[in-house]
Amino acid sequence: MRNNVLKLLVVYLLMGTPLSFSTVQASQTPKSIGEVYQGGIVFYIAPNGKHGLIAALTDQSGSVPWSNVSVFNSGYKVTEATRDGVYEGAKNTEIIVKKQLSDNRSGYFAAIVAANYKVQGNGVTPCTVTNSHTNETCYEDWYLPSKEELNLLYRQRAVVGGLDKPGYWSSTEDNSIYADYQDFNNGSKVNYNKDYALGVRAIRAF
Repeated sequence: MRNNVLKLLVVYLLMGTPLSFSTVQASQTPKSIGEVYQGGIVFYIAPNGKHGLIAALTDQSGSVPWSNVSVFNSGYKVTEATRDGVYEGAKNTEIIVKKQLSDNRSGYFAAIVAANYKVQGNGVTPCTVTNSHTNETCYEDWYLPSKEELNLLYRQRAVVGGLDKPGYWSSTEDNSIYADYQDFNNGSKVNYNKDYALGVRAIRAF
């Protein structure tokens, strides 16, 4: 057995084939909560250690309604963005933006504020048209967190930092009038009138 190993080693050396004794790659190392990574700060890591959620370093808005259509003019509509689990906020955001922009193309509401966020890897420098000519990566797949994702963010609010608004919108809709938000003073989860202005902190998955 020993002779066979020695022969194999000699063959590799003669062929000039590099030998690697490491089976762990850097990309396989789990990220830690609180680490600045891919444009934001990690606040959740999945049990497999390979995936998780990242929050933007700052709020995208301190006061913006959930709805794009006021009850005082056209009335509310059901968007069917009812997903409430981990990694579900992205689909909610896609649905909300598509359905609400059909009413008002110039609308300003929580989901589109999150979806329009773009930032470079350091989480601070805005993306510009010149990014395509540099080595910088622009992260632009941000979204409004689902109800459960927002709760995970609340649990790590001290680590993430800057979450100083009384409440933040989730992307989870209850019905034509109400959507879910979380009170960041006491952690309570509440459904509230979509016209009410609350904070937005965009997140993305890795």
